[in-house]
Amino acid sequence: MGIGRRTRLGKFRWFVRDKAFSTACRRIQKYADKHLQLALKNNSFSEKDNRYVFLNEMAAHISDHEFIRNNVLAVYVAGHESTAILLSNLMFITSRYPEVWEKLRQEALAVQHQPVTFELLKSLRYLNQVINESELIFFLLFPITDSF
Repeated sequence: MGIGRRTRLGKFRWFVRDKAFSTACRRIQKYADKHLQLALKNNSFSEKDNRYVFLNEMAAHISDHEFIRNNVLAVYVAGHESTAILLSNLMFITSRYPEVWEKLRQEALAVQHQPVTFELLKSLRYLNQVINESELIFFLLFPITDSF
């Protein structure tokens, strides 16, 4: 049946059973559970790393393994799809406006030998403006992340 049809059915989606969809969900959950256990067991991040790790923070405050798994999957799915949509929209826009592409290219060439960091990306003002404009032109579709 697929996610699209389940979404259209809304709260009535439970009346239609799809064995393949249920099997796929169990497979994803099993895979996520395996890696979640490994990450929690082999936690190599120490306090001195001073890094924020979403999974570690959740595990420190929440003991419900299923809740953690579902939220990690929701963050992954939402991040994956919205990033793909954003990049597709940017490629579409820049292919239609070569002057935008050239200005972005010049901005990137100006910082080409610097390591890519969050601060560097924030400092690319024109890139950020193009991303913001892209989001205004093409509304980002956020996936419905009901528990798998």
